[in-house]
Amino acid sequence: MKVGVKVAIFTTTRAEFGILSPLIRQATDDADIEPLLFVGGTHLAAEHGNTVREIINQGFKISGTFDYLLNEDTSFSLGKSVGIAAIELAHIFEKYEFDFVCVLGDRFELLSIISNAIFASDTQKKFIPYMTLGAIVNVILNIYLISKLGAPGAAIATVISQFATYGWVYYVLRAQIGLAIARSIYKIVIAAAIMGIVTWGLKQLDINLLLTIALATVIYFTLLWILKEPLLEKLRSIITRTN
Repeated sequence: MKVGVKVAIFTTTRAEFGILSPLIRQATDDADIEPLLFVGGTHLAAEHGNTVREIINQGFKISGTFDYLLNEDTSFSLGKSVGIAAIELAHIFEKYEFDFVCVLGDRFELLSIISNAIFASDTQKKFIPYMTLGAIVNVILNIYLISKLGAPGAAIATVISQFATYGWVYYVLRAQIGLAIARSIYKIVIAAAIMGIVTWGLKQLDINLLLTIALATVIYFTLLWILKEPLLEKLRSIITRTN
């Protein structure tokens, strides 16, 4: 039996599974990684084609499923689905032990996955000092800035306190697990900054809005190409796979 670092990979839609599948294959072929695939959401819904069968037909081993979508269309169905997802996922985290959890996207069900991952590792206690720091900084800045600027001062105080909180979290994570966000996004930041400057300049020249958007887009992706940003290759592979 393969024994290695256990990585739980969660998929809830056909779209993100198409992006995750090469990663899962590589992890499966790696002797040091034991991927555990968990399938839920629209994959299990008949109205979305029961795409779980596509995953099985592609040869992927499914470790478990979590079904939480309700067959109703009300203003409360989303909230109910989140609650059901949290319970379903809690059973998975209780049954299995993971070293890492892998998710992709920004759909609502990811909240249930991430929250369960935090509780399972008892990590929430580690965030208390950071939240306390943010609250203290916010209170101190509110006292000063509100007296000087009024309501805008409260907004500025919140932004500064959030930067302080998450800046500290980033510093700690970088020391503990080698998290390096800046190294992975600096090319995108440079391209976006130059695009912003160009867009501002075109606006000052009163250039047509659609033309400004088109030029800004071309400049942005050209800069990414010059800087050899890997994101372009990922976009190309997604477009190629879709076609």
